[in-house]
Amino acid sequence: MYNDNNAHLNWDGHKLHGDHSTSRDHGGTITDRLLHQTCNIQRGNGDHDDQRPALLHQHGGHPGNTLQWAK
Repeated sequence: MYNDNNAHLNWDGHKLHGDHSTSRDHGGTITDRLLHQTCNIQRGNGDHDDQRPALLHQHGGHPGNTLQWAK
């Protein structure tokens, strides 16, 4: 995963986005991880995280993307 000057190397060609593991719609206030722009947009408010591309092995998904983030 690349940000800023190397964003073109990401599979979607965009910079990384900060994401809330608990979405703002659900009371989250802390941006605690980075996601590819496309993944973050597709995630929306997280109501369908169980159907996210990384779990369904769609384009851009990789088993490593499903690991829990360290707290």
